[in-house]
Amino acid sequence: MINKIPVKKILSLFFLFLFIIQVSAQERKGKSLQFLTNIELRPRAEYTSNYMLPPNDSIDPYFYITQRNRISMQYAREKWLLKSDLQEIHLWDQNNDNSKVGSINFYQLFFETKLKSINIRLGRQSVLLDNGRLFSDAPWAQQGRAHEGIRIMKSFKHSSNDFFFLFTRKYDSEFEPTYSPVASNKYKYLLVNFFSYNYNKELSFNSMNAVDFLENTNSGEMYARATSGGRIEFKKKLWYYTLNSYLQFGRN
Repeated sequence: MINKIPVKKILSLFFLFLFIIQVSAQERKGKSLQFLTNIELRPRAEYTSNYMLPPNDSIDPYFYITQRNRISMQYAREKWLLKSDLQEIHLWDQNNDNSKVGSINFYQLFFETKLKSINIRLGRQSVLLDNGRLFSDAPWAQQGRAHEGIRIMKSFKHSSNDFFFLFTRKYDSEFEPTYSPVASNKYKYLLVNFFSYNYNKELSFNSMNAVDFLENTNSGEMYARATSGGRIEFKKKLWYYTLNSYLQFGRN
């Protein structure tokens, strides 16, 4: 059962919600130093009736509440960056009388460094590519969506090229996997190449090639599925045109 929360604690949480620390662009021995902290409380109330199910009179609609509590910290120097997003998903069930922790997890936890003109990011990270049609960080979901692995980024004057090597391991099942940012990933390994080219402000082009390796949970057999395609974007005065096409082949 939920205990009564003292007024002082409620006020503390309220001010915690408004609390944002930003200390940036400090100079120390000629090297730029940046530290950012952000605290977010995001409650959501949902009313569900026959969601993802055919109409059924025997199933009653229900109302429940989830809340995302996230503490984000970022520490950056001239050639490296450390990013941490710790989040806790709290859940009140359909009777609204029990409170439980849905998940305690890191939404992001990665280290990024710059080697000459190449950036390398290692750890758990959100991935948003192009318009989010194939790879999105799912900001609409309480838990978001993240991946674990290595990202190699190379930028040019008019283009950029990103390579990903991602994997999914066996995660702790102590908390509800529905509220984990990584537990919904079905692949064993995932390789992605994303290339983007901007000719000018009017014309842009990008291509995406991905191969995900999946594992049969019963036999342990590994098989592959590939996705290849791209998108062209053209802007002219008040007009906007876009064309995208993707081909998926292999086995799922």
